[in-house]
Amino acid sequence: MFEKMLMDRLHDIAEDGVALGFGFDNSGNPAEHICTYSSAWQTHYWEQKLIFNDPVISFGAKNLGAIRWSDVDLGSKDNAVLQARDFGMNDGIVLSIQVDGERAIAGLATSARPSDAAISEARAIVAALQATKSAAKKIVLTRRQQE
Repeated sequence: MFEKMLMDRLHDIAEDGVALGFGFDNSGNPAEHICTYSSAWQTHYWEQKLIFNDPVISFGAKNLGAIRWSDVDLGSKDNAVLQARDFGMNDGIVLSIQVDGERAIAGLATSARPSDAAISEARAIVAALQATKSAAKKIVLTRRQQE
């Protein structure tokens, strides 16, 4: 229930979709991935193999913190952020949060430049979501307790 409330609030901030990865392993794969971007964008993204040219992912993997898509070093002209504009995702937020040694990376798509207040709130929400994931891993129940 709490996680749903947090996700609903993220969607209020990022009306064009949310992509979240939690609990990354050493090879960079998330233990859990949630994506609510449009199916048209997701199809395009994977067909074009944009994960290899996505400054949002690159920022999140290399940094902790938050930045607007429009402020990220875009690198080449055929990157994911520029192509996302063709799908109505004109700007957004990249968040990379670490809680209890576990990293969460979020891409939040918006139609307009997100405010500083929206970035701060989104950061707190993603940290809270990551904390729920980290806490769940630490709770070990005996067989009897599970029953």
